[in-house]
Amino acid sequence: MLRYEGLLLSVGGNGRSYVLILEAGPPADTSQSRMYFSRFSTKVGFCRVNNLFPVRIPFSSFRPVKAEEPPLDPFLVHTLTIRFEPRRQLPNL
Repeated sequence: MLRYEGLLLSVGGNGRSYVLILEAGPPADTSQSRMYFSRFSTKVGFCRVNNLFPVRIPFSSFRPVKAEEPPLDPFLVHTLTIRFEPRRQLPNL
């Protein structure tokens, strides 16, 4: 069985922090989806190919938005969102 450890993003940035939100759930019923988030920081640099830098985000760093939810199952992810968060707080979803 092939296993993945996380996501690798190539990003340009402004030195600020962002939140990566994954939505996971049964493919046949997205109303049963759960949301998970992980924060990452960027380096200052424009979004040109020669200024992009890698950001590794392990699946183990994703936390459920609702604390009682189970850990993320990466094979059930169907939506990815990147969002700027001006303060360190849970995403207001």
